[in-house]
Amino acid sequence: MMNISIDSSILRRDRTLSSSDILLLAKMSKLGLLKFHISWIVYKEITTTNYLESKEIINKVIKELNNINKKGVDDIDFFKFKKIAREIEAIDIEKSTQKHWKNFIKDSKIILHTIDEKHGENVMNSYFEGTEPFPTPKSRKDIPDAFIYQALKTMSKTFGQIHFICDDNNLRESCDNLPNIIGIKEFSELYDLPEFKLINDKYKSIEHYADELLIIEDNIQEIKVIANDDIWNNILNDIIIFSTNIPDDNNEGRLVGIDEVSNIEIDSSKIQYIDNYFYIPIKAEGLFTIEYFIYKSDYYIFDERRNIQITDWDWNDHYFLVEEDFDVKFSFKYKIAKDKVDLLEFETEKIDFEEVNIIPKK
Repeated sequence: MMNISIDSSILRRDRTLSSSDILLLAKMSKLGLLKFHISWIVYKEITTTNYLESKEIINKVIKELNNINKKGVDDIDFFKFKKIAREIEAIDIEKSTQKHWKNFIKDSKIILHTIDEKHGENVMNSYFEGTEPFPTPKSRKDIPDAFIYQALKTMSKTFGQIHFICDDNNLRESCDNLPNIIGIKEFSELYDLPEFKLINDKYKSIEHYADELLIIEDNIQEIKVIANDDIWNNILNDIIIFSTNIPDDNNEGRLVGIDEVSNIEIDSSKIQYIDNYFYIPIKAEGLFTIEYFIYKSDYYIFDERRNIQITDWDWNDHYFLVEEDFDVKFSFKYKIAKDKVDLLEFETEKIDFEEVNIIPKK
């Protein structure tokens, strides 16, 4: 998996996070094609700069609105302008800039790296010694870069090779000297790397349905709720289950009761897209009551070690109709058309019962 981190020297060019370069990496990250990392220092540098510059603009606007009467406007309209100024002043612009970034990080599945407790000591040692990334001892302006440098060292120990996009020559070259860090000046350099081209080829192969796939992935929890409801109420009604643990002559029984449903899982990496349809694999477990026929003499053999309940003693001369609870593991697929994804209305594909386990008598 390719790991990419971006410095504030690059991110400050795109305050709205809407350039094609940023959007591409964010979408690839969200699709799980690569890992997108941002250090806490970069996050704070960007959000603080955005806040301070926005606050400066807002203060000017408020001042102008509160003094607009000097330009010769109607008194009633002047009070309206002062009301607008108060409403603008009430907006928490610092919180707004942080929310803008936090939403981006969450939506793009970006990994935000906090400062490690050892980073401060390492930075101060480098600061006084003048070691990388400090060009000289006591170079205060490079302290934030030193924390980014330390963050990348820690990232690489956990995630392996990191491609670091940075327009600051000193920081990029210092980081490039670290094991497992590759310094890159521009996005164009990243796009020329063979490993990125492979990721881009994969992205292009799914691009025509990527938006719909992301809708499904964003709604995995809701799909689990829908699946749980379907299991209880719809898809298992009167279904026939086959297992060698069911002592029917044909090893089959009819599901007549559901006591518990648990461990519903959806592996988004195994979602398939075939001929304009998505197929979503679902696994679950349940405590099920299964009805089957058992030969009368067999019943008395099993009765000592299994919880078999006779529901009809006189079915015929040879068989009892019985019920028994089993721990069952099963799977099925939801099918949904590409143009219906936003509706979350599914068809159910064939149900497979992987395990039908006996519950021993206590």
